[in-house]
Amino acid sequence: MRIFLKAFLVFVAWFCIAFLYLSSNASSNFKTFFNDFNTDKNQVENVSEATPLPQEIIEEIPIKLDKSEGLLHVNDKFGEVLFSLDSIFIVKNSDSVFFKPSKEIYFELLTDYLNENDNVEIIINSEYSATENFDTPNIGQKRGEFLINELNRLGVNPYILSVKSIIREIEFDKNNSSYGVISFQIKPLDEERKAEIESNRIVSQIVYPTFTFSRIIANQELKDYAKELRQLFESNPNRKAKIIGHTDNIGSAVDNYQQGLKYAQQVRWYLINREGFDSKRLTALSEGESNPIDDNNTQTGRKNNLRIEFIIE
Repeated sequence: MRIFLKAFLVFVAWFCIAFLYLSSNASSNFKTFFNDFNTDKNQVENVSEATPLPQEIIEEIPIKLDKSEGLLHVNDKFGEVLFSLDSIFIVKNSDSVFFKPSKEIYFELLTDYLNENDNVEIIINSEYSATENFDTPNIGQKRGEFLINELNRLGVNPYILSVKSIIREIEFDKNNSSYGVISFQIKPLDEERKAEIESNRIVSQIVYPTFTFSRIIANQELKDYAKELRQLFESNPNRKAKIIGHTDNIGSAVDNYQQGLKYAQQVRWYLINREGFDSKRLTALSEGESNPIDDNNTQTGRKNNLRIEFIIE
């Protein structure tokens, strides 16, 4: 029995020693493994942050241009981009052109360029699709003329603006919008082109006489324009003028059409009977409320929309 007890105690002692040794070694090994794992992980993270992708991999990554980045590029006569304006887009079957900022801000780069370079012309390349409504002139031409009117209101000489409409397949998004279909090309004016522009140009001028409910009063602005018109007619015996009355949208469309026509007829009467113009060279027309140039929801906008427009052809 005593021998057995001694053997048992020896076994327990060896067991304890072995357990302590193995526990210490496992802990050390586990600690070493954990440290190595963290080290490898940190190395991977550092490499991913600091090491760029190989060039051959970068070249294989497709670069996608968001449609909202469809800029209006202004090109020189060789097609090189001089500068670009902000995003611009069209809407299917609409003859307007849309851009986010106000026209003063949007066209600032272009107007600054034209102020520094006054011997150039601008060709507006305006694309349209065969899937859009058929009209005469085509909808691409109308969009270009819309931009001409916007630039004219900013003081850009309309004589240097022309439109080149281009028919091609256009992809419209789910909102029926399409970007990148309008561009400008700037070319220097030579003497021959100057003469051609002068002989074929259509002149548009907006005048604000004093309006009352039933008639117009010839103020200084109308009198001053009558002098300009007389000089233009004297220099161009074959030219004629359309006098178009425009209104705001207060009242019915029919009433506004009649009101616009009445204003245009009164301006025509004034030019014939007070300024001595040939009646055969003046035609009174009306567009009523159908062609606003400002917001009819404000008093200022309605005042701007109530106007007389001269188009000399």
